[in-house]
Amino acid sequence: MRRPGKAQTGHAPLAETAASWVVREQAGLSDRGERDLAAWLDESPEHLEAYAAARDALQVTLGFAAHPDILEMRKQALSASPEPGPIRSPWVWMAAAACICMSLAAYTMVSLAPRPAPNLPARQAMAEASAPLLKTRIGEQRREPLPDGSFATLNTDTSIRVAYSGNERSIFLLEGQAFFEVAHGNPAPFRVYARDRTITATGTAFDVRIRDDEVEVILVEGAVEVDTQSVDEAVTTYTTVKLEEGERLRARAGETGELEEANTDLLTSWRAGLVVFRNQSLREAVAEMNRYRVSPILLSDEASGELRISGTFRLDSPERFAETLTELFPLELAYSEDGSILLSPAGQ
Repeated sequence: MRRPGKAQTGHAPLAETAASWVVREQAGLSDRGERDLAAWLDESPEHLEAYAAARDALQVTLGFAAHPDILEMRKQALSASPEPGPIRSPWVWMAAAACICMSLAAYTMVSLAPRPAPNLPARQAMAEASAPLLKTRIGEQRREPLPDGSFATLNTDTSIRVAYSGNERSIFLLEGQAFFEVAHGNPAPFRVYARDRTITATGTAFDVRIRDDEVEVILVEGAVEVDTQSVDEAVTTYTTVKLEEGERLRARAGETGELEEANTDLLTSWRAGLVVFRNQSLREAVAEMNRYRVSPILLSDEASGELRISGTFRLDSPERFAETLTELFPLELAYSEDGSILLSPAGQ
């Protein structure tokens, strides 16, 4: 499981650099700083993983924001001048590293703490829609602790119901995308229900996304089995697909689906507030960014959608993404009264 700090093992300078970038983000990055960060993240998957670990650690640290030591470290870190490039000030990276260490300790305590599971049968809870509902708005992301010490990170516009019982730890993904970090040591199976799929996991980390009539499962670490239930002429059949680390399963309703190798760091980079495109069509890239914006980005013509794009972009700034497209391609931008953004070929 990629818990905060894993990327630091044997790579202390890399962890320090990643932590310094996170601290600089808290203070506010200039346009040049954002470009430098994007370039650094593009250099290697290890940079992306270290950055994600530092961001995760920061989220845990926020739970201790009122602690005097954290307040003092934050004061020292944010007072540093945000010059371009990785921070070299010992105070800044020491503060960030200390926050990460405290986050690791906090994560361990939360994961090991015994928590009572509600005595509620999973399927009955779903039928009655009475299980606790966790939901994010468009553009919002949130990491939530579960009753057994597991964690669910909800991406934009996502809804899940948590229905634990004595026999099963059940999660119902109603819409959107979520990343699950499953706690060890609990004999009750951990299952995620998404459309016609049942994903059963052992101590592991995996991502599940619903898009239209398709369910996507990405295994980062551990092992999962994906069961599919289909009915044909009143005969119910079950198909099981086992995923290995680094594999992705994409399947439409009633189909077994396609199993393929995947770059899990890139596909789950949304947890660090990033999206990475690798020679993807502009149509696909715009559709992905529109998941994080209430008013969409629109392309005025089909030809523009066929352009190819690569790069790393911030999910909390779709507007900046649209502006960047006008710098990379012969496109011009116009805002509509409803807040949508129209991209058209320049000069038309």
